[in-house]
Order: sequence, then C-alpha cells, then structure tokens
Amino acid sequence: SSYMFMPIKAGTVSSQSFGGNPRTASVTFSKAFPDTNYTITVTGDSARTWLVSNRLATGFIINSNAATPLTGSTYWQAIYVGRRRSPIG
Repeated sequence: SSYMFMPIKAGTVSSQSFGGNPRTASVTFSKAFPDTNYTITVTGDSARTWLVSNRLATGFIINSNAATPLTGSTYWQAIYVGRRRSPIG
C-alpha cells in the first residue's frame, strides 16, 4: 500500500515570525493532513521549552513559552501517524 499524501512535513520559522507574550508563531501546511493524527517535534537555535497548540489538519501554533525575543530559527517536523491508505481504498 502507499500514502495518498506526504506523511512527513517539515519547515523553518524565522525569529521575526514570533510575536506576542509569550512569543508564538503559526505554521500552515501547504497541503493539509487528512486529520489531526500527527506528532510534532520543535527545536530551535534559542534555548526554549517549546509548546504546540491549536493543532489542526492544516497546521498548528508554536509557543516559545517566553516573552524574550528569539535569536535564530525554529525548526519543526510533523509526522502523520494515522491509518495508511491503500491505492484501492
């Protein structure tokens, strides 16, 4: 069987994309997952305890868990763990 979509999405968020208190940034997928059954890993150049919220099939929000401005980039990876779909349904 094969996936009907990419089961892994990844990207980078620049420090300038984070705003507010605590500093947050939105991630929007170019193509949505079928549902919210995916795991997210966030790492960054700034030492933070990263949080994820508002998980949707179309994306999520990264929370830096601090008001201090970030330096460097933040990296994320989302891996779909839902049901594998076969080519015949």
